[in-house]
Amino acid sequence: MKAYFNSILVFLPIIFISCSPKESINDNLETSIDTSSFAQSRTHESTLDELANEYLTYLSQSDFLALAELNGSAKVLFSPYLFVDTTSALKFSFQEMLALEGADVSNKWGLYDGSGEPIFLNIQNYFARFVNDVNYLDDTAEINLGEVQQRGNSLSNLTELFPDAEFVEFYKGPVDDELMGMDWRSLILVFQLVHDEITLVAIVHNEWTI
Repeated sequence: MKAYFNSILVFLPIIFISCSPKESINDNLETSIDTSSFAQSRTHESTLDELANEYLTYLSQSDFLALAELNGSAKVLFSPYLFVDTTSALKFSFQEMLALEGADVSNKWGLYDGSGEPIFLNIQNYFARFVNDVNYLDDTAEINLGEVQQRGNSLSNLTELFPDAEFVEFYKGPVDDELMGMDWRSLILVFQLVHDEITLVAIVHNEWTI
């Protein structure tokens, strides 16, 4: 695991911009990464798990205003499954999500595992199914920092897509004996240094896949 880094939260004004969620996966990541200065990029002491918990708290409340203040106009990639489909993964800034909040506009986020049917959901329903599907904030959730855990038969391409990133996984273990351990869930927050700021660049959901 890379060294924990210091951070100071920079609050930016909310600027509403037009949404362009279907950009290439590499667009707007602005990956000017300097790992040597990763730990020195901010002065306020905050460990990686504390920063991730702050983001997760606002994610659990769908508080796009607070998330926009934390992350500015940076685009965040959303993947419903651990293996990111680079042909369909969508990216939104939280400013864009704030502008769309309450609008019944469905987007295609990928394909459902098993059926292969397209995932057409509005932002609120996507969050309900693939971000807040379980309570990742309760005391039974594990927090794993560093390498992405291999679970079930899911493959991961996160380290290839984000080679200089820091990963924080919130893992909820299985609870239903009848499902033979297949009801676990996890949520992975991906952070990178973008223009000297620690920035959330991806939210990746993980679950048992066929």
